[in-house]
Amino acid sequence: SGTSAAAPHVAGIIALIKQYDSTLSVTEIVDMLKTYSPKVIDSGNGISSARVDAKALFGFLGCDMAENGMSIKSNTEFCKFSYNIPSGVKIENDNVVLDCNGAILQGSNKAGIGISNLGGKDNVEITNCNVKDYDKGISAMGSNVNPALGNNINNNIINNNNFGLFVKNFNSGFINGNSITNNLNGIVLELESRGNDITNNDLVRNSQSALKNNQNIDIDALSNWWGSKYKLGI
Repeated sequence: SGTSAAAPHVAGIIALIKQYDSTLSVTEIVDMLKTYSPKVIDSGNGISSARVDAKALFGFLGCDMAENGMSIKSNTEFCKFSYNIPSGVKIENDNVVLDCNGAILQGSNKAGIGISNLGGKDNVEITNCNVKDYDKGISAMGSNVNPALGNNINNNIINNNNFGLFVKNFNSGFINGNSITNNLNGIVLELESRGNDITNNDLVRNSQSALKNNQNIDIDALSNWWGSKYKLGI
């Protein structure tokens, strides 16, 4: 308790702030801590002072801290840190943008799903995420009755998963500009995934398959990188 516990907490938050913006001076950081931390009142003397709170602080700065099992229900931008979140995060509503801002979402022992849209949510955008060490890095799955429509998965780095990107009943979506490498399988399409734009993805060095189309539907996915950085197409 007391300063013995407070000092390492404050030092850790200062380290996060420096990682967030390395140009900030000590004075600027202290001002931020005083300005953006919740205020508490000492019941003994009535004095109000700031209590450091990393989540609240970065919320004031315009980004959110990723949390294990977090539900994404509105547009969300993560703070650019590395997060060890074995249960990943879950998209819960239509018309949501998840911008990871370059944050790393790391799983454990290639289990679970890093980012999931499992309820057929429509018009979801997942961008700028670095997802690794899950069973499925990113998974978007609708159903025959309620397919996932108009999803946009772009500019993500997805590596070291069993399945980089796994989609099912995924229609009229966009899978563009992702680096999906060093997975067991790169992109896997299942059951009635139609009309998708799958272009400009780096699909090299996936050990079993770069793209696996497990359905009786033809797809056009020629304009991607296969097997070598210097060869476009199949």
